[in-house]
Amino acid sequence: MERRFLLRDHADLRMTFRNLRPDKDHSEHVPDLANTIIGMGLLLVLRPPQTRPKSLRRATRAQRREHRRADAEEWEVAKQCGWLLDVEVEKLLPLVNSAGGSGLPILGQLDPWADTVLDRRDLPSLEADVDRLKAVAGDDVQRELVAAMRKLLMNWRTEPGLMLHCYGD
Repeated sequence: MERRFLLRDHADLRMTFRNLRPDKDHSEHVPDLANTIIGMGLLLVLRPPQTRPKSLRRATRAQRREHRRADAEEWEVAKQCGWLLDVEVEKLLPLVNSAGGSGLPILGQLDPWADTVLDRRDLPSLEADVDRLKAVAGDDVQRELVAAMRKLLMNWRTEPGLMLHCYGD
Protein backbone atom coordinates (compact mmCIF):
# COMPACT_ATOMS: atom_id res chain seq x y z
CA MET A 1 0.00 0.00 0.00
CA GLU A 2 1.43 3.37 -1.02
CA ARG A 3 1.30 6.18 1.51
CA ARG A 4 1.53 9.81 0.54
CA PHE A 5 2.15 12.62 2.96
CA LEU A 6 2.02 16.35 2.48
CA LEU A 7 4.80 17.85 4.56
CA ARG A 8 3.91 21.23 6.05
CA ASP A 9 7.03 21.89 8.10
CA HIS A 10 10.01 20.21 9.77
CA ALA A 11 7.83 18.93 12.64
CA ASP A 12 5.81 16.94 10.11
CA LEU A 13 9.00 15.35 8.81
CA ARG A 14 9.55 13.45 12.06
CA MET A 15 5.94 12.18 12.18
CA THR A 16 6.00 11.24 8.49
CA PHE A 17 9.20 9.29 8.87
CA ARG A 18 7.78 7.38 11.84
CA ASN A 19 4.62 6.63 9.85
CA LEU A 20 6.71 5.17 7.06
CA ARG A 21 8.67 2.95 9.50
CA PRO A 22 6.36 2.33 12.47
CA ASP A 23 8.24 -0.77 13.62
CA LYS A 24 11.49 1.10 14.34
CA ASP A 25 12.64 4.38 15.78
CA HIS A 26 14.64 6.06 13.03
CA SER A 27 14.83 9.50 14.59
CA GLU A 28 18.56 9.69 13.82
CA HIS A 29 17.65 9.74 10.10
CA VAL A 30 15.12 12.55 10.36
CA PRO A 31 17.75 15.29 9.74
CA ASP A 32 18.63 13.55 6.45
CA LEU A 33 14.94 13.52 5.52
CA ALA A 34 14.66 17.18 6.50
CA ASN A 35 17.51 18.03 4.13
CA THR A 36 15.63 16.48 1.21
CA ILE A 37 13.10 19.33 1.27
CA ILE A 38 15.86 21.92 0.77
CA GLY A 39 16.34 22.55 -2.92
CA MET A 40 13.07 20.89 -3.92
CA GLY A 41 11.00 22.61 -6.52
CA LEU A 42 7.47 22.71 -7.75
CA LEU A 43 7.20 23.51 -11.46
CA LEU A 44 3.94 25.21 -12.47
CA VAL A 45 3.34 25.17 -16.24
CA LEU A 46 0.37 26.24 -18.33
CA ARG A 47 -0.05 23.65 -21.11
CA PRO A 48 -2.75 22.53 -23.50
CA PRO A 49 -4.59 19.39 -22.39
CA GLN A 50 -2.24 16.45 -22.86
CA THR A 51 -3.13 13.13 -24.37
CA ARG A 52 -2.23 10.16 -22.25
CA PRO A 53 1.56 9.92 -22.49
CA LYS A 54 3.10 6.84 -23.98
CA SER A 55 5.14 4.81 -21.57
CA LEU A 56 8.85 5.24 -22.08
CA ARG A 57 9.53 1.98 -20.28
CA ARG A 58 10.40 0.17 -23.51
CA ALA A 59 11.79 3.19 -25.33
CA THR A 60 15.30 3.30 -26.67
CA ARG A 61 17.81 5.75 -25.25
CA ALA A 62 17.42 7.92 -28.35
CA GLN A 63 13.63 8.04 -27.87
CA ARG A 64 14.04 9.01 -24.21
CA ARG A 65 16.58 11.70 -25.12
CA GLU A 66 14.24 13.09 -27.77
CA HIS A 67 11.35 13.11 -25.27
CA ARG A 68 13.43 15.12 -22.75
CA ARG A 69 14.62 17.50 -25.47
CA ALA A 70 11.02 18.18 -26.54
CA ASP A 71 10.04 18.90 -22.93
CA ALA A 72 12.99 21.28 -22.52
CA GLU A 73 12.00 23.15 -25.67
CA GLU A 74 8.38 23.36 -24.50
CA TRP A 75 9.49 24.68 -21.08
CA GLU A 76 11.62 27.37 -22.74
CA VAL A 77 8.69 28.55 -24.88
CA ALA A 78 6.39 28.47 -21.84
CA LYS A 79 8.91 30.53 -19.87
CA GLN A 80 9.04 33.17 -22.63
CA CYS A 81 5.22 33.35 -22.71
CA GLY A 82 4.98 33.69 -18.92
CA TRP A 83 3.38 30.26 -18.58
CA LEU A 84 6.05 28.71 -16.36
CA LEU A 85 6.92 29.28 -12.71
CA ASP A 86 9.54 27.30 -10.83
CA VAL A 87 8.79 27.58 -7.10
CA GLU A 88 11.17 26.53 -4.34
CA VAL A 89 9.20 24.42 -1.86
CA GLU A 90 11.19 25.74 1.10
CA LYS A 91 9.92 29.25 0.26
CA LEU A 92 6.35 28.20 -0.51
CA LEU A 93 5.70 26.00 2.56
CA PRO A 94 6.02 28.69 5.25
CA LEU A 95 3.79 31.01 3.22
CA VAL A 96 1.13 28.34 2.72
CA ASN A 97 1.28 27.42 6.42
CA SER A 98 0.81 31.06 7.44
CA ALA A 99 -2.20 31.36 5.13
CA GLY A 100 -4.01 28.35 6.55
CA GLY A 101 -2.03 25.26 5.50
CA SER A 102 -4.26 22.34 4.57
CA GLY A 103 -7.30 24.61 4.88
CA LEU A 104 -6.44 26.11 1.49
CA PRO A 105 -8.52 24.26 -1.10
CA ILE A 106 -5.83 24.03 -3.80
CA LEU A 107 -2.40 25.06 -2.52
CA GLY A 108 -2.97 23.31 0.80
CA GLN A 109 -3.48 20.01 -1.00
CA LEU A 110 -0.53 20.09 -3.44
CA ASP A 111 2.03 17.37 -2.83
CA PRO A 112 5.58 18.58 -3.58
CA TRP A 113 6.59 15.04 -4.63
CA ALA A 114 3.71 14.33 -7.00
CA ASP A 115 2.28 15.78 -10.20
CA THR A 116 -1.11 17.48 -10.33
CA VAL A 117 -3.19 18.89 -13.18
CA LEU A 118 -5.69 21.69 -12.54
CA ASP A 119 -8.36 22.81 -14.99
CA ARG A 120 -10.24 26.10 -15.36
CA ARG A 121 -12.82 25.10 -12.73
CA ASP A 122 -10.01 25.28 -10.14
CA LEU A 123 -8.99 28.82 -11.10
CA PRO A 124 -11.33 30.72 -8.71
CA SER A 125 -10.24 28.60 -5.73
CA LEU A 126 -6.59 28.97 -6.68
CA GLU A 127 -6.99 32.74 -7.01
CA ALA A 128 -8.59 32.83 -3.54
CA ASP A 129 -5.62 30.83 -2.20
CA VAL A 130 -3.17 33.31 -3.74
CA ASP A 131 -5.16 36.21 -2.24
CA ARG A 132 -4.76 34.58 1.18
CA LEU A 133 -1.03 34.19 0.53
CA LYS A 134 -0.81 37.89 -0.35
CA ALA A 135 -2.47 38.83 2.94
CA VAL A 136 0.14 36.95 5.01
CA ALA A 137 3.26 37.61 2.90
CA GLY A 138 5.77 39.00 5.39
CA ASP A 139 8.88 39.85 3.38
CA ASP A 140 9.96 40.84 -0.12
CA VAL A 141 10.75 37.26 -1.17
CA GLN A 142 7.25 36.10 -0.26
CA ARG A 143 5.64 39.12 -1.93
CA GLU A 144 7.63 38.42 -5.13
CA LEU A 145 6.49 34.79 -5.05
CA VAL A 146 2.86 35.85 -4.67
CA ALA A 147 3.23 38.40 -7.49
CA ALA A 148 4.71 35.72 -9.77
CA MET A 149 1.88 33.32 -8.94
CA ARG A 150 -0.69 36.05 -9.57
CA LYS A 151 0.92 36.82 -12.95
CA LEU A 152 0.79 33.13 -13.90
CA LEU A 153 -2.91 33.01 -12.99
CA MET A 154 -3.63 36.17 -15.03
CA ASN A 155 -1.93 34.54 -18.02
CA TRP A 156 -4.06 31.44 -17.46
CA ARG A 157 -7.23 33.54 -17.37
CA THR A 158 -6.38 35.02 -20.81
CA GLU A 159 -5.65 31.59 -22.34
CA PRO A 160 -8.80 29.50 -21.82
CA GLY A 161 -7.53 26.38 -23.62
CA LEU A 162 -4.69 25.73 -21.13
CA MET A 163 -4.46 23.67 -17.97
CA LEU A 164 -2.12 24.20 -15.04
CA HIS A 165 0.31 21.30 -14.62
CA CYS A 166 2.14 21.13 -11.28
CA TYR A 167 5.23 18.94 -11.43
CA GLY A 168 6.75 18.02 -8.07
CA ASP A 169 10.28 16.77 -7.51
